[in-house]
Amino acid sequence: MGELDLSQFRVIYFPQGAGYQIDSEQQQVIFDYVKNGGGYVGSCAGAYTAIQRMRPRLLNIRSHTFYGTALFPITLTPHPVTEGYGQRVTMHHGNGPIMFPLDDNSRVIGTYPVPQDSDNPAGAIVVGRQGEGRLVLFGPHPLGGGIGAAGKSISLTSGDLGTDRMFVNALLFAAGIINEELPED
Repeated sequence: MGELDLSQFRVIYFPQGAGYQIDSEQQQVIFDYVKNGGGYVGSCAGAYTAIQRMRPRLLNIRSHTFYGTALFPITLTPHPVTEGYGQRVTMHHGNGPIMFPLDDNSRVIGTYPVPQDSDNPAGAIVVGRQGEGRLVLFGPHPLGGGIGAAGKSISLTSGDLGTDRMFVNALLFAAGIINEELPED
């Protein structure tokens, strides 16, 4: 990444998986890219990278690890990223973060089914801004994943779960191709 010119891209994606090995210079390149108008989409470890591992952080969000691998119903708020999904969608989760925005630069558009109060929703999907750039962070995996128990396992794709369009919406929103405003009915 140190030699790659990120300005040639409108959005970058950090997927789920093990923690990313990026040094402080590379972190600054990513931060500057987003601050200057680049888009960032992160899921699971990619969300952690943006809000915990990078210095400076891309968004001011407190988070907790939500341990476990399962399918969860995520309650959605109308937003271009969630457009076409109604009030709920089932998403694969694999040890990703529950996110709590700490300022007006980010907001929750999808919540986990865990105890919460209206002042502090358990964020599963968060959108935000850093300078001129847009971010979409998923605690769960919008592209699916595997679940196993008692010696059995299954791998579900975004097509299986119907979340493939939401992932595309997130990329388009972070890239600035679709706007914040929802179209009128």
